[in-house]
Amino acid sequence: MTAMKPREEETLAEAPRLILDIGTHKVLGLAAVPAGSGVRVLASALARHPDRSMRDGQVHDVKAVAKAIRQVVRELEQATGQAFHEAHVAAAGRALRTAKGRAETSHAHPVTLSEEAERGLVWEAVASAQAHLLEELPPAEQARGYYAVAHSVTASWLDGDPIRSLLGQRGQQFAVEVLATFLPGVVVDSLEAALREAGLEMKGLTLEPIAALEAVIPPTSRHLHLALIDIGAGTSDIALTGGGTVKAYAMVPRAGDAITEAVSQALLLDFSVAEQVKRRVARGETVAVENVLGEQVVVDPPLLSDLIGEATVHLAEAIAEEVVRWAAGGLDAVLLVGGGSQTPGLAAH
Repeated sequence: MTAMKPREEETLAEAPRLILDIGTHKVLGLAAVPAGSGVRVLASALARHPDRSMRDGQVHDVKAVAKAIRQVVRELEQATGQAFHEAHVAAAGRALRTAKGRAETSHAHPVTLSEEAERGLVWEAVASAQAHLLEELPPAEQARGYYAVAHSVTASWLDGDPIRSLLGQRGQQFAVEVLATFLPGVVVDSLEAALREAGLEMKGLTLEPIAALEAVIPPTSRHLHLALIDIGAGTSDIALTGGGTVKAYAMVPRAGDAITEAVSQALLLDFSVAEQVKRRVARGETVAVENVLGEQVVVDPPLLSDLIGEATVHLAEAIAEEVVRWAAGGLDAVLLVGGGSQTPGLAAH
């Protein structure tokens, strides 16, 4: 695990913020401060989970995940000289649900919409989305409880006419539509438990597909019909754009671990060993390892392609099925990001 130290001449206008990407295989942390419309990264650190303490984006071992978080935080505190007590978290979209909501307000005379009034209108639309979601869920799913973790404004109207932003606009009728995303309570609760065990409070929570979308597809490109697919270890998170906005968020509970398991089962390798074999051979290396029977196994790129062929096709088909479900009108392009996107042959399928 390494950390990048900030330049000595760096002067901070405010204390750095801790940002954590808590993934299935690793925890990535950033210490950053706001800079214009973005952020300036002061230091970064990474720690891998020593065992499968997370699976498919779900915390399975709170103490083990908390240990990895503490390692990252310790590195960042040493690099910045700042103690961290709260964190902004990006989480995988495990069991992700989405719903649309709308809210509007009318006034007898023209008024100028303030930031506070716009925020209230948006949150009213999020509440509407949550109500729609609950109506669609069967009773057993409703009982699980779902948290609204993120939202995107997909449309706004001023006096009945579409408009890009309502903030500061003057009129009598204001309306917004949002696409809200929800996670099961157990997913959010387990993340909070791991953070508490690490001595941190969750200051904010977003989803990995939303974070990836903000980084890769700027608003000026969202008129294009694009599918951004973030393929990690446990989940493949999907964001779709078109018409200048975000059309949908979705996920597939299958990703790079499914490929690793195919290698592990075919060669009788420990999962962690199979993961390293997969990574190295995918880079073009030939690797010799010992399996659980004590036999030496040599894996080269052609053999790896044979071993993972079926699993790769299944992963590609599962992602394609979910994308088609939300983008029936077709796409201009598909963008693949994340470690799992490096799977040999995946893009071709």
